[in-house]
Amino acid sequence: MTFQELQTRAQHIRPARMDVVGATPFEISIIEKWEKRGWKVRYREGELEHCLQAAVDAAACGETDLLFCSGADNLKLIRFLDRAVSRDYKPLTMLQGFEVPSYPKVLWVGFTPMARYDSIPDAIKGVSVVAKSMAELGEPEARIALLSCVELISPGVHSTIWEATLAHMSQRGQFGKARVDGPLAFDLAVSPQAVSNKGFKSEIHGQADVVIPPDLNSFCTLTDEIHLTGPHTAVGIVVGGPCPIALPPHRDERHMTLSLQVASLLV
Repeated sequence: MTFQELQTRAQHIRPARMDVVGATPFEISIIEKWEKRGWKVRYREGELEHCLQAAVDAAACGETDLLFCSGADNLKLIRFLDRAVSRDYKPLTMLQGFEVPSYPKVLWVGFTPMARYDSIPDAIKGVSVVAKSMAELGEPEARIALLSCVELISPGVHSTIWEATLAHMSQRGQFGKARVDGPLAFDLAVSPQAVSNKGFKSEIHGQADVVIPPDLNSFCTLTDEIHLTGPHTAVGIVVGGPCPIALPPHRDERHMTLSLQVASLLV
């Protein structure tokens, strides 16, 4: 999967309805281009949490197909959204996609901020949402790597226990066609050379489509590190709610447009 492929598919998406919350004048100027293409856009103004609640309620009633959120603190937005979304739609899961020169395809980093990943039922729900979203984006056999500091199952490292459980479930087809493996150190998830050097056997083969860190601190650290590696293209979306949510990682026209295009594929 590349962003170019996703952009090409998004060009054929029929215009739908979009709610916009917290947009700056610059962001509104970008969204106005979508209005010219036929999208029906509703700008919600006022207190942030109230606007998010109204937008989520509209989506739950089938009145909104896509939600664009903007804010300096994406995790704060996720917390607001999590309180607004009913239990029928949870868990809300963040997906940030990166296209960097050193990797041959988009590398997605996924995490469910409000989930307790040490709870296996929560972990299953979060990974299932990621697998479903990848299938809708055109990767039904997505390779999903569950990250840990070690690749061996160790009672002293709790993430290795639930990750190994989910990997075994994947072998039995419990995540559909998606291939889930873990625990994996980051190099074994994204480097075929590291897999060869360590003589490690994994269905991921160092070519992960998605990596899922074991906790929120690891997720934030990993995504920040990728942002700082140099020139790259990135998108941010939230899945698992009543409609897809575009949550761009940067207030940049290219990242904004890409985030909206990818989210529109999930409408």
